[in-house]
Amino acid sequence: MKPARDYPYDTRLLDVLDALLKEEFVFVRSHDKRIYGIVTAADVVHVYDQMATPFFLIGEVDQELRHLIRSRFEIEDIQLVCMAGTDLQSFDDMTMGDYLAVLRNSDCWEKLGWDLDRKVFGEHLEEIRKIRNKVTHFNNPDPIPQSDVNRLRNFLTVIRTFDK
Repeated sequence: MKPARDYPYDTRLLDVLDALLKEEFVFVRSHDKRIYGIVTAADVVHVYDQMATPFFLIGEVDQELRHLIRSRFEIEDIQLVCMAGTDLQSFDDMTMGDYLAVLRNSDCWEKLGWDLDRKVFGEHLEEIRKIRNKVTHFNNPDPIPQSDVNRLRNFLTVIRTFDK
């Protein structure tokens, strides 16, 4: 049996992925060369989940909002509602700010026919926009708080529940 591989504590995780894939774990050595701990494939999955899940959820929110707006409005109507000076040529050009402009607009909201408070929905969408900016601009060195991940999931549930 081949002995488990070990790496200095300051080795980047990306540099040991191949070994983790093959061996399922590696040892970590401290600065004094003693075995300090172990990193497993499950540890990597956990870290990946913390980092990737917010990106995937934000992508789903974006897709759901774009689908919602595309299915209910003409692009010309959206161009009139979105911020002046934007070069919105198609639904695929829409940003979170554009979604906010459309869904905060009382005429557009009425056309949706949702039995939700427009102002409250807009406030939640603004929070989603802020989370999106933190995640995509890497403004937070730590993993995104679970409360933000839950907020993204809950927002998706609302959109999917009402967009039928």
